[in-house]
Amino acid sequence: MALGGILFTEDGTLVFEGNALKEGVTTNVSFTSRVQGVGNFPSGDNKGQGTMTLNPDGTVDSSCEGELTTAQGQVFKWKSREKSKKNDGGVKGVERVTGFSQYPQIVMDTEMFPNKKFTNTAVEWK
Repeated sequence: MALGGILFTEDGTLVFEGNALKEGVTTNVSFTSRVQGVGNFPSGDNKGQGTMTLNPDGTVDSSCEGELTTAQGQVFKWKSREKSKKNDGGVKGVERVTGFSQYPQIVMDTEMFPNKKFTNTAVEWK
């Protein structure tokens, strides 16, 4: 397996049920974001929901699903799994996304900041 070129970048905002990620607790999250496609990958508005768990060792596990709506009105449904590590500046990790038929495996470098904003850079996993 090898990583391909950048497919898209994403910037968004998370909303935590209970307003915070707490150690040992699985927390429901929702989010909205803007996806900026690179090359043939479409740009659009993204929304989703899922769960995040902060483990005692500082790792974060998450599972989410959602949909990307392109400027042309196409809707792509997706699912993701993330493994991250909490640090002083927020959370940083890797997320795997499935659901785009042209790009069966997408890997994202993901970072969440203390202000609940997040940014992702996605590449194809070939």
